[in-house]
Amino acid sequence: MSDILKNSIVESCRYDHPVLGSVHVRVHGTTRHLKARWVGQEVRLTVPPGIRAADCDRFLAKVQERLLEARPKMFPGIGSTIEAPFADFTILTGEANQRRDVRIHLGAAADDGCKKAAYIIYIKEDAESRLGRVDFSRLLNDSLLACARHATVEHILPLARGIAERVGRYPVGWLVKETKTRLGSCTSTGIITLSPRLVFMPLELCEFVICHELAHLSEMNHSSAFHELCDSYCGGREAELQAKVRAFRFPVF
Repeated sequence: MSDILKNSIVESCRYDHPVLGSVHVRVHGTTRHLKARWVGQEVRLTVPPGIRAADCDRFLAKVQERLLEARPKMFPGIGSTIEAPFADFTILTGEANQRRDVRIHLGAAADDGCKKAAYIIYIKEDAESRLGRVDFSRLLNDSLLACARHATVEHILPLARGIAERVGRYPVGWLVKETKTRLGSCTSTGIITLSPRLVFMPLELCEFVICHELAHLSEMNHSSAFHELCDSYCGGREAELQAKVRAFRFPVF
């Protein structure tokens, strides 16, 4: 941060760090300690209210080496194709429209008949140079998640209803909502919410998340009774599949 601001109280902002690049500082009312992690190609620095810029600089200097070691690979760029069980997602250059940098096309997948859809994300040719690396990767990320939401409604929800039929548990309703921390949730009223990120996962892991939420219809906790029920839905593979879910790396952030 600028030397002029060293003694200033920090407000939420973005600035360029000389080593880490773009840093997004977020002041959070309930945070007690400074936390830094990558969100795409940008460092997200979460800080408590009232902290000074000099303290942020000292903290980043302390964790800089760890952050550099954990820097994500470059986000999928032009010409990339992300292959998933139900759909493929391809990023190409092409004309969008006057107001937006992105145009999304949905077509039938030219595959072996197993996949249901092919999404093509057309990005204006000058978008990357005009927006910069961080904003461009955020644009691609948001576009991929928009496609994933459509694919979840079209393909994951029917899969979920089929699994519910198989295990004999029927939620009051299904919702699709983007969350970065949860792949699924179940309310006490019996509504199950699924994340569009499920589209990118192997089929067995997607099915496991659905089984996990269906088990919550009976057990609204993670007790031994819950795990026993979830394990029965998963053919005795709950622990194995849970470990695979935790290790899975998504192509979106």
